[in-house]
Amino acid sequence: MPEKIKKIESMLGEVSPEKYFWAANGAIIKNLQELEPAMENMGEEAFRTHVNEEKNDFSSWVKDVIGDVEFADQLSKTKDKTMTQLLIVKRILQLRQ
Repeated sequence: MPEKIKKIESMLGEVSPEKYFWAANGAIIKNLQELEPAMENMGEEAFRTHVNEEKNDFSSWVKDVIGDVEFADQLSKTKDKTMTQLLIVKRILQLRQ
């Protein structure tokens, strides 16, 4: 299997349980594909717990756990929930091509 395909599968696949993202609203996110629906169901207050002027937990998780540095950089540049959702959908579609 080519290296690029392996990398994409690992970015879309489920991470090990100790690396799950535990969201402030109780959602447990196991992979990049679960991040978008979790974001859809997340209220603004819970989102702000993770994304504010001091930090972007989603960007950090994508970089440190998923290993998608390029996408993590994109996420780090927005503090808007809707834009974050759009970036997630766009990235998943890119990876699936």
